[in-house]
Amino acid sequence: MKKIAIIIMLLFSIGVAKDSNLNPKELEINCNKGDMASCILLGGLYYQGQGVRQDYNKAVQLLQKACDDGNAAGCGMLGVLYEVGYGVRQNSITAKDLYGKACDMGLQKGCDDYARLNQ
Repeated sequence: MKKIAIIIMLLFSIGVAKDSNLNPKELEINCNKGDMASCILLGGLYYQGQGVRQDYNKAVQLLQKACDDGNAAGCGMLGVLYEVGYGVRQNSITAKDLYGKACDMGLQKGCDDYARLNQ
């Protein structure tokens, strides 16, 4: 049940994209220009297969890009994918590390998830 709640939080970003009528091509252009929010939203679209062919690997790549750029949400969402094993080999240690990184960047959800995995 916790995994479902985690995935729902990841998909929250998709609602933002739908409400803003953003399309994958615009998000890709903006992501390539360094807009990490666009990378995260596009990663969510690939995760869900909305407006693009579902591709967990592409979602991982986009979230990794955001995380590497210092985006806390990108690290936290990437941690989710490692925890559940979508697009990557399931790895709770890597997930915990990513949650910790997100926490260090000020994302409370990352702190909560890090603590949960340390129990």
